Amino acid sequence: MLGEKSVWERGHPNGTLLATGGEDHALLVWQGLSGNVLLRIHGHEGPIYDVAWSPDGRRIASCGGSGRKGELFVWDAKLGTRVRVLEGHSSPIFSVVWSSDGTQLVSGGTDGALHWWDLDQGVSPETVQAHKGWVHSLRLSPDGRVVASTGEDGEIMLWELHSHRHLATLRSDRPYERFTITGTTGLSEAQRLTLLSLGAFE
Repeated sequence: MLGEKSVWERGHPNGTLLATGGEDHALLVWQGLSGNVLLRIHGHEGPIYDVAWSPDGRRIASCGGSGRKGELFVWDAKLGTRVRVLEGHSSPIFSVVWSSDGTQLVSGGTDGALHWWDLDQGVSPETVQAHKGWVHSLRLSPDGRVVASTGEDGEIMLWELHSHRHLATLRSDRPYERFTITGTTGLSEAQRLTLLSLGAFE
């Protein structure tokens, strides 16, 4: 049983282990076949929104936070010790992904920005404002060259991992795409925000 509010799980690269995190702030490592908890790791002050195994299965990245604090940690998957604290997000972080060689992380959260992290130095050499609203998810292409980000704005953005260059934006039109509401009167704030979320602009 994963616990009352464990919300994110990711499988180990060799398929034998699971890592989970959730609103109880705990990171758990499970033996997949037996269902036994091998590690229960505490260190997050806020909810955990995503977890990701390193390509070699030796480390786990976990992200989350609350209020105006984002949390991004890297853990030794065998010992449960924290090996990196990555600071730079000023708000909760919703997604994290490893590079295929295990030397970089990319993270995104409620501020719509993507942070690239150099794990050798423990710093973020580049931050890009990507989405209008939250970054929901990050995924790496099978060849390890491209990161895809999805956001609250309904867009899928493709980024070159190593150069951080924006390659393309994919989206389907929303009902009010390119519809201007500039000068429109009589709208409540809720109606204005709804129209903007459906593609209208001011």
